[in-house]
Amino acid sequence: EEAGSLLDAPAEVTCLASTDDKIVVGTAEGRLQTWRLHGGGSAVLHAAAQLSASAVDQLQLLPAVGIVLHRCSGAVGAHGIDDLHPAAAIHQSRATLFDADGARAPVGRLAVCAGHSMVWVYDLEAKPQLVWRRVLPEPTRALRLDSQSALAAGSWSCFILCASSGALLSTLSLQRAGAALPPPSA
Repeated sequence: EEAGSLLDAPAEVTCLASTDDKIVVGTAEGRLQTWRLHGGGSAVLHAAAQLSASAVDQLQLLPAVGIVLHRCSGAVGAHGIDDLHPAAAIHQSRATLFDADGARAPVGRLAVCAGHSMVWVYDLEAKPQLVWRRVLPEPTRALRLDSQSALAAGSWSCFILCASSGALLSTLSLQRAGAALPPPSA
C-alpha cells in the first residue's frame, strides 16, 4: 500500500521505537510508519505498512539485524527496518509481550511471553528458529533479554533464565509491601 493512502486519516499512536535517525510508529489501526529524522528536528515519512486491523501493541528496533519487531493481535512478526517489507512471522498466537537482543548481529534473539506463563526464545535468522521454551510457575508480567540471561518477572518472583538454554539459574522472591527488608549487603 502506498504511504500516502495510509496517511489519509489521522492515526492513534499506540507505540513507538527509535534510533538516532529513525522513528517507527505503531497505530491503533494496525499500521506501521517509519520516519527519517534530519537535522534541526525535521522528519520525513519514509515508509508505511498495514499489518492488520488490530492495534500494534509493541515495537522494538534491531538496527544491527535490520528489522523492526512488532506485536499485533497476539502475534509477533518482523519487517525490514528500512522499507517495512515483511521479513518473518515469528510467534503466531497469544503473545503478551516480548524483548529482543540484537547484540549478536547479524543474528538477533527474541524472547516472547505467551499463554501467561510460557517463555519462548527464538534466534532471528533468515528463518526464525525456536531455541527453547519454558513454563514458569507464575504468570509472566515483564520480560528482559540480553546475551547472557532472560529475566522474567512473575506475580511474586523474578526468574533468571540462561539465555542460551532456558535453564533456571535463580529465583528471586519479591517482598510484599510492609514486609521487613533484610539489611543491605556489604
